Amino acid sequence: MDKVRNYMSESLLSVESSVSVLEAVIYMQDNNIHALLVKEAGEYIGIVSEVDFSWEVISSKVDPKNTKVSEAMNFPMVSVDIETDMNSAAEIMLEKNVRHLAVTEMGKIAGILSIKDFTRYFIAQSK
Repeated sequence: MDKVRNYMSESLLSVESSVSVLEAVIYMQDNNIHALLVKEAGEYIGIVSEVDFSWEVISSKVDPKNTKVSEAMNFPMVSVDIETDMNSAAEIMLEKNVRHLAVTEMGKIAGILSIKDFTRYFIAQSK
């Protein structure tokens, strides 16, 4: 069975929890990504995605310049071990209703697995 390690992104782009939503969106756009890890006091504490921004900021009609990432992020962060199989990771995403999972290795964040990574997984399975 294929493991999360084979499909996750190892890019650990992050923002501080105090950064504005607008700044985070611009950072995501500049880096062509759909989610960021959120840090506070040097530790990863959450994940925030474009969906979070849509639901928590735009639909609530709050000002993205004056809204902190901490107000829109997923907390607590949902994570899986790097050796988790892809089917189990998919079940966790469904159960927790998230599109991104932090991937840990020996207790430290090693990457992010997104719903988009499952496309690569399913394509690989069909070959």
